[in-house]
Amino acid sequence: MVLSILSLILVGYSLYLIKKTNTRIDNISNSVNLQLDKNNLQLDKNKLYLLDELNRIKEENNNLIVSELHKLEKYNIKQINRKHEQLVSGEIQKLRSDLNKDLNDIVESVKNIKIF
Repeated sequence: MVLSILSLILVGYSLYLIKKTNTRIDNISNSVNLQLDKNNLQLDKNKLYLLDELNRIKEENNNLIVSELHKLEKYNIKQINRKHEQLVSGEIQKLRSDLNKDLNDIVESVKNIKIF
């Protein structure tokens, strides 16, 4: 009978130790899960921050590119206008030269005409 009582006490104490161990494991598991949740929340905040920074930098780069393209456009327009003026000036010089030659030919023809 004493052995039975001792067995029951040992079984009861074993169950108590198992329950106590399970409680500690549950507490540790809850603590780990809580820390994981905190870490995940911090990761989400970091993701949002990085996305905001990425969008800000992208916007700055887009603005810089647009600004540079406008400068390039203005420069190209000036160059095109300058080339156009040079081309027109050259054509006018050629036209003037041809016109002077024709006028000189007419003047010579008139000088050569004999009046009767």
